[in-house]
Amino acid sequence: MEKTRINAFLTELAFQCAFAERIYQELDFALDNNGNSLLIFCRLQSFLGAAANISKLLFGDHTAKGKIAFTAREPLRSALGVRDGDFTHARSVRNRFEHLDEDLDEWWEASTGKNFEDCSVEIDGYKMTNLPEEDKFRIFNRTTGVLSVRRGHSVNVHDLMTEIGTLEESLRITGVLTQYIKT
Repeated sequence: MEKTRINAFLTELAFQCAFAERIYQELDFALDNNGNSLLIFCRLQSFLGAAANISKLLFGDHTAKGKIAFTAREPLRSALGVRDGDFTHARSVRNRFEHLDEDLDEWWEASTGKNFEDCSVEIDGYKMTNLPEEDKFRIFNRTTGVLSVRRGHSVNVHDLMTEIGTLEESLRITGVLTQYIKT
């Protein structure tokens, strides 16, 4: 990749890291102050969007063009110490948020009870309902930090923020100085 192009990617990565960190702080505040599930899931969805953007910037997407981008961006990932598996869970979970219509259609055809649970905030050891897993759409366990969605996708948002923090530190070390990175 050309230097100017790399710098553009680094700048956008820095912005997305800062955005994710800010949203994570708001999520943390909402959890600490008994925020309702709407407030919490607004933060989760925004956080996943930033994490998915980081993933796309580092890896491309799953199209033929994205596979070319994956190879072309290898030097960028290498310079930042990013492994091939980093951030992939965030994108798969975010995709379930974006393709909720498909999940609803699939659920309707397959569900026997036609009951569902969505946007629930659970505490470890306490479940909101006893519905089967296939009837649960978006569930956040505030104790573990695991966000689970239909089709078996999940991500630990605390671990994901740690990955983002590591990337942000790599951006600092590589000399990316933008107004988006805290000093």
